[in-house]
Amino acid sequence: MKESIEKGKVTVILTSYNKPKTVTSAIESVMNQSYKNWELFIMDDSSNIQTHNEIRRIIGSLTQPSDKRIFFYNSMVKDQDRYKTTRYATLINQAIELSSGEFITYLTDDNYYLKNRLQVMVQHLNRYPKFETVYSKQVIKFLDARGKVLKERIRGTKGILNKPQNKVDHCSVMHRRVLCERIKKRYGSCWDDDSSNWHNGDAAFWDRMVKYSPFYPIDEVLDICFKTPHSFQTLNAYVPSDLPNGIVIKDMSNQFFLIEDGSRRLIEIDKFKHNYNHNVAVNIPDPILLKYPIGEPINTKIFNEPNLFPNYRFVFEEETRKVYFTENHQIRRIRSQNLKKHFNLTHSNMIDLKKQFIKKFPIGPDVEWEIVNSKSIMDGLLYKFKLNYYVAQNHKLCLIPNKILKRLKYHEGRAILLNRILVDRMEKGVPFNWNVKRY
Repeated sequence: MKESIEKGKVTVILTSYNKPKTVTSAIESVMNQSYKNWELFIMDDSSNIQTHNEIRRIIGSLTQPSDKRIFFYNSMVKDQDRYKTTRYATLINQAIELSSGEFITYLTDDNYYLKNRLQVMVQHLNRYPKFETVYSKQVIKFLDARGKVLKERIRGTKGILNKPQNKVDHCSVMHRRVLCERIKKRYGSCWDDDSSNWHNGDAAFWDRMVKYSPFYPIDEVLDICFKTPHSFQTLNAYVPSDLPNGIVIKDMSNQFFLIEDGSRRLIEIDKFKHNYNHNVAVNIPDPILLKYPIGEPINTKIFNEPNLFPNYRFVFEEETRKVYFTENHQIRRIRSQNLKKHFNLTHSNMIDLKKQFIKKFPIGPDVEWEIVNSKSIMDGLLYKFKLNYYVAQNHKLCLIPNKILKRLKYHEGRAILLNRILVDRMEKGVPFNWNVKRY
C-alpha cells in the first residue's frame, strides 16, 4: 500500500532572484525531503554574484550540480527587459516545458518546505485520484531588515476552493501535470506572464486552473514563508508603472537615484544623499527601477555645467541668500516668503550654489505664492484641491490616489492648495495608477 501511495515523480520549480540570505534554505528544504522521488529546477533570473555563490555552495556547481536531480538555469535576462513580462511566471513556464514530473509544485527563494511536505501532498493526490490540485496551510513570518521575526501568522485552509485567487500562495500548492497540458492547449501557455500580473501571478494562474479543478485542502502547515521589507509584494504595492519626475528612489543595494525626464540619475554627492535621506527615498522593485535607463550621474560635474544640474531642487545662492527652484534646466526665483515657510526651506535642506554659476542658467518665470496659470506651478511638487492630490508634470496636473501618494512618500502637509477655478483652467496629465489585475 505504501508503495502505491508514494509513487510519482514531483517537479519542484524554484524561482530565484537576488536573495542570497534565504535561497539556500529553500534549496536545502527540498534536498532534505522525506520523499525522494523529485527533481528540482532552480530558475534563476540573472541574479547577482552573491546569490550565485550561495547556490553554488549548496549544489556544488551551477552547470553540473552534484545531485543529479537538481537543474540550474540562468535566464540571462537584460535588466531593461525585466518589466516586460511577469518574470517568475515566464521562468515557471520554461521549467514546466523542461521538466518531467507527474506532479508539479512551486517554491520561491524566500520560502522553505517542512520535511514531509512533498510526501504528504503526493500521498493525498494518490489516495484521491479525482483530486487534481491540493493546497496546505502556511506559516507567514514577518521580518525586519535585520532578519528579526516581528510577528507570524498561519494562512489557513478554507475548505474546497473554487475561487482560490488571492487566498492561496503558490508555494502551498501541488497539482497534476495534466492540468498544465489542458491549460496550455486553451491559453497558449500555462502561467499568464503578462506584465500586469507582477503582483499576483499565482492568482492569474489559479484563474485558469479552477476552470478544470477546484483546490482541495490539506489541513497541515507544510511550508514557511518569509515577508521582509524587500519582499517583492511589499516593494511593488501601490507603485505606479510610470514614476513621477523629481521622485528619489532607492534600489536594493541602497543606491539613490533621481527620476528625471525618463531616466534615473545615480546620486553620488554626499550633500544630495543627505537631502535625499531614508525618510524621502522610496524603495522600488527592480522591474520598475531598471526600465529607466541610466542618465548622467549627479556628481561634481553638475557644479560646472548647468545642463547637468538636477531638476526639481531648491537651491540657495550663497552671496545674496536668494532661493531658486530648478526646472527644465532653468532657474526660477522663489520670491514668496510664504512658499519658503511652506516648504520649510532652510540653508541645511537646500543646495548651495555660487552666484557666478547661477548666472549660467537660463532664467525661468518667478515662483509666487499665488498661482495664476499652469506656468506658475512647479513640476515635481504636490498640489491639492479639496480631497484630491496632484503631482505637476510638464506643467500639467496629474491626479495621484492617496495610497500611491503615501507609498511614494509625498508630504501631504506640503501640498500647495488650489482653488476650483485654477483646477478647471489647468491642463490635466495622465493620472498615476497602480496597474494590477484583480481576480
